[in-house]
This record gives sequence, C-alpha cells and structure tokens, in this order.
Amino acid sequence: MSSELNNGKIEQHPNGRSSKKNHEQMNQHPPTSKGDSNVDQIRNLIFGEQMAGYEERFAQLEKKLTDEVNTMKVSVERSLDELRSLMKQKTEEVESASVPRKEIAASLEELAKALRGQ
Repeated sequence: MSSELNNGKIEQHPNGRSSKKNHEQMNQHPPTSKGDSNVDQIRNLIFGEQMAGYEERFAQLEKKLTDEVNTMKVSVERSLDELRSLMKQKTEEVESASVPRKEIAASLEELAKALRGQ
C-alpha cells in the first residue's frame, strides 16, 4: 500500500502506485536537484499529516493564549481601577478626619495665651 499527499493529507492507495495528481503536486515547486526532489517528496509523505496536526495545534494554543492574555488584561485593568477608587476614597477619609495644621497651630497659640494669662 502506498501513500499520497493530497492538500497536506496523506491518502493511501491500495494498488501501491501513486497517481498523476500526486506526481503533479510533488512537482509544483521544482527542486534544485533530483536528490532534493526525492527528499522533499519523502518528507512530505512521512511528515505532511503530522505537520498539519502541529500547525493546527499551534493555532489552537495561540488562540487560547491570546484569549487568556486578554482576559487577564481586563482583570488587571478592573483591579487597578478598583484600587485607584479605594485609594482616592481612603485619602479623602483621612483628609476629612484630620485637623488642618493651621487650625492646630491657632489652637495651640490660644492655649498658650490662656495659660500665660492665668
């Protein structure tokens, strides 16, 4: 039984002979020498289907990785926005709860005058 490459897939022929279609596909890109042609044909027959599988798997992995990176990017951006909002809120709480320095200084001066006046 022989194998034939058809659009990146290996086809088995029960009669053991390759078809004219197979021969034409192998000769679409003429090699630099006859030895190279035979090696290319053998490589395509042996690894063609396997390489197509690898390409498909890499495409799936690339899509999955891209999707996960985009999901993580959205999550990080959301977390940063929440953190900024929380920091702004806490800063405002601290500012409103604290007594301004000028008021503290004025109160201390009044206390000092009152103590001196006793």
